[in-house]
Amino acid sequence: MILGPLTALKEQLRTKNVVTLTASVVNLMEQNSNRLLRLINQLLDLSKLSAGQLQPTLETGDMATFFRTLASSFSSLAESRQIRFSFSQQYAHFQTSFDHDKIEKIVTNLLSNAFKFTPEGKQVHLHVDYPPPSSTGELVISVEDTGIGIAPANLATIFERFYQVKANRIGRSQTYEGTGIGLSLVSELVKILGGTIAVSSTEGVGTNFMVRLPLAGIDQQSVADGFEMMETAEHSDDLPVILTDTTLPTPVTDNILLIIDDNADIRAYVRTVFELDYHIIEAEDGLDGLEKATANLPNVIICDLMMPQLDGFGFCKALKTQEVTSHIPVIMLTAKATVEDRIVGFEVGADDYLTKPFNPAELRARVNNLIQQRERLYHWFSHQTPASEEPSATLTTTGAPPVLPPADQKFLDRLSAIVNQNLSEPTFNVESLAEAANLSRTQLNRKLKAIADTSPTNFIREIRLTKATELLLEGEESVTQIAYAVGFDNPSYFTKVFQERYQTLPSQYGKTTNGRTIKDESSLT
Repeated sequence: MILGPLTALKEQLRTKNVVTLTASVVNLMEQNSNRLLRLINQLLDLSKLSAGQLQPTLETGDMATFFRTLASSFSSLAESRQIRFSFSQQYAHFQTSFDHDKIEKIVTNLLSNAFKFTPEGKQVHLHVDYPPPSSTGELVISVEDTGIGIAPANLATIFERFYQVKANRIGRSQTYEGTGIGLSLVSELVKILGGTIAVSSTEGVGTNFMVRLPLAGIDQQSVADGFEMMETAEHSDDLPVILTDTTLPTPVTDNILLIIDDNADIRAYVRTVFELDYHIIEAEDGLDGLEKATANLPNVIICDLMMPQLDGFGFCKALKTQEVTSHIPVIMLTAKATVEDRIVGFEVGADDYLTKPFNPAELRARVNNLIQQRERLYHWFSHQTPASEEPSATLTTTGAPPVLPPADQKFLDRLSAIVNQNLSEPTFNVESLAEAANLSRTQLNRKLKAIADTSPTNFIREIRLTKATELLLEGEESVTQIAYAVGFDNPSYFTKVFQERYQTLPSQYGKTTNGRTIKDESSLT
């Protein structure tokens, strides 16, 4: 997330082609550099803890304002995840001495963890309970979510360093994105401050972390009366953000690119690479991606391997076994670069494989190559005439014509059979074909355009005209009879479209092809 945008920026500067993408690329680099800095600082804190060098650093301040500001920084995250976030404390102001840095790290890690494991539409609540202002007492911080919960067997190990909770989703074991540092650091920091931390959780219901810290030196006169309740407030740059760049033009194109990744930053970055040339659709996991791929039939898909709900392997297998989406090329992105993983990816239908971190120019080149290969293949098939003409000069390196993928050929054969069954019906149209094929008109149009470089209207007409040539060659029926037999209720229009397709009149087609005479139309009047 840093090297990729940096490579793109360097290329822009080298070619002096600094476009409007630059601002979002730099923002993305800065955001992920700050994230890396926070992770490094956490590792350094753990190192200091191990060496016994991390000690409390107390500063006098308004703790209630401190918590209010800290809670408000999670508003953007809550909004982007569509999670209801609330904050409550019983005082508007509370002057005391406390370790700002360590308490901020404790609360930030607990809240980030809560949001990570809480699904869309659920709730996260932060509550701070202060001791009575007239005495030295205990501060209680509670972070409660209504997320997936933690299994009883995992509760004893969640504070261990580098431990990551796993949850079964759709029969798959999925490790949630993270480092396994946060909760371990929280536990250690709580101990440094002389406090305790407890956790209670029920799978499928939610989790509650409760931190108890001793407080002293309370200034009674600075405590204001009143109970304060907050929902969400202003945004803080210290939290994950989905980047958008409203200055970028919307591309005028029919080409659709689907990006599937559970990391919003990765999706945002890949978007910057392609959004001037493609209409971009995003999905956050394999199931979401499969639904959007089926509905929109993109020209190409860039898919992450490790995702919740349905991983890249499962997505690719489902996509390639669906008749309507089997033709869509897929590039798999992953940090897993072993030969075994690549083989599995290709076996389930992935068309290409690229490891992270990837070079944006290489990703763009691979996408373009995949699309061009498909276009050349389908262009060849779309320009072969139904009258068994010899192939043109477009051949494979072996001298033989290319072979249409079996799934695509099966699809075309099925559509052809449907049209042939209704060949004499003049009312049989695109809507009729889509309904019979159990597809929407948009799906039918995009599928035929992708694999045959034609429209449904032309597909139906081509089959009608092909059958007409067969009947004309037999020479047993008049042109008018043949027009009606292949679904044209207007013989004059049939003559017009036939001549456009074959550069000859129907009445002359049989004569010029095999010398046989077609019945004279005048004898029928």
